[in-house]
Amino acid sequence: MKGKILDAWYEETDDELNESCICKETKYGTFTGYARPAEQDKDIANSWDGFRFAETKCDIQAYKARAKVMKERANGISHALRVVLTGNPQYAADPAIEKLIKQEAVAWKNYRQAKEQYEIMRDSYSGFCEQIIKQRRKIRDK
Repeated sequence: MKGKILDAWYEETDDELNESCICKETKYGTFTGYARPAEQDKDIANSWDGFRFAETKCDIQAYKARAKVMKERANGISHALRVVLTGNPQYAADPAIEKLIKQEAVAWKNYRQAKEQYEIMRDSYSGFCEQIIKQRRKIRDK
């Protein structure tokens, strides 16, 4: 997701399970992601992959926030329509109301897309990590 990385740091610890951290700002908020290698992966741990994993966690948080914003928008439009049309069904044929009805459909579609995108990112994160780790092991074994 587009955004600006505000800060990034890599902390080396005594147990060699170094931690990477990214603080990223998007239009949906500021998010912080941490990544720490598993015990069995500490031999291939590096700051670049750590930053990559941490940024991906930030992106997942940002997509979740985006879905929340899209849902609030859709709920707001739906509420406005209910308020206007309750007790006043004659307004349903008004061109402005017709446009609002179309915007409601678009808003719900945007929410569903944002939610799906978040869920895909969330569910594929572990596979993404495994793929990167597998590549590092392959490079290390050459």
